[in-house]
Amino acid sequence: MNCEEVRARLSEFYDGELPVDRAAEISEHVNSCDVCAVELKSFGQIGGLLRQQRDLSTAPGNWAKIVERLDEQTGRFRPWRFPRAWYRLLPLMVASLIAAVAIGYWAASRTSPDQAERIAAAHVHETLTRFPQKPHAVVDELSAQYRGALVSLDAARELLGYEPVVAKLPSAGYRVASTHVLKMPCCKCPASLCVREDGSEFLIFEHNEEQPMWFGESPAISAKCGGQVCHCVQMPDQLAVTWKVGTRYVTAIGVNDLEEIASLMAVVNHSDAAG
Repeated sequence: MNCEEVRARLSEFYDGELPVDRAAEISEHVNSCDVCAVELKSFGQIGGLLRQQRDLSTAPGNWAKIVERLDEQTGRFRPWRFPRAWYRLLPLMVASLIAAVAIGYWAASRTSPDQAERIAAAHVHETLTRFPQKPHAVVDELSAQYRGALVSLDAARELLGYEPVVAKLPSAGYRVASTHVLKMPCCKCPASLCVREDGSEFLIFEHNEEQPMWFGESPAISAKCGGQVCHCVQMPDQLAVTWKVGTRYVTAIGVNDLEEIASLMAVVNHSDAAG
């Protein structure tokens, strides 16, 4: 045993409260360690002093005298330690702490998928309203919030199990600047930042379900573009549109006007590769 372990048990050793084998270990250490021997000796001095003061301890003001005598006997500051009785409560304290943590985790886990989706939708809505001012910052924020991975289109195809619709946009003069695969409550969702020939940008998501909650209370209309229904939303300083492609939905944020919406839909819907 080392000095730290021995000093932690000296009080019990002095009081005869240790098992025989542990007491023998401490005794062997004390016999070979002058520092711990002095520590043990102080227990005897304190015990004798307390016996001397037994009859005086109930009188007012005598506690200060006992403390003064203790200081004289020990000759140094003794660090405060927990009463031994408290150590018996440690298992109960630890069990209570574990139970509190478990209850907190259980309560958090009770959040339903619908609640999680509503919370996520509110965050997406708030974030997307800032897209016209800071498109790259918005994409980075969404990626950080939803454990996104910046990937190539080929890597996105491997992660998603299908080819993102933005793979068709270069044929129409658009450039795909970046694609992040986000792990959102509804699904793994590719979010691609696209660039027009004039350098302006818009954002395209592809997801398993339509996400009207992304747009809050923004004014919305349904229209037909190229014979297909699309849902247009007037967000602050920008226009958004959602339409169905195969079994999934495409949402474009920051489109210019209905003419551009029709152009994008014509390119994306050219074949049924989205499946």
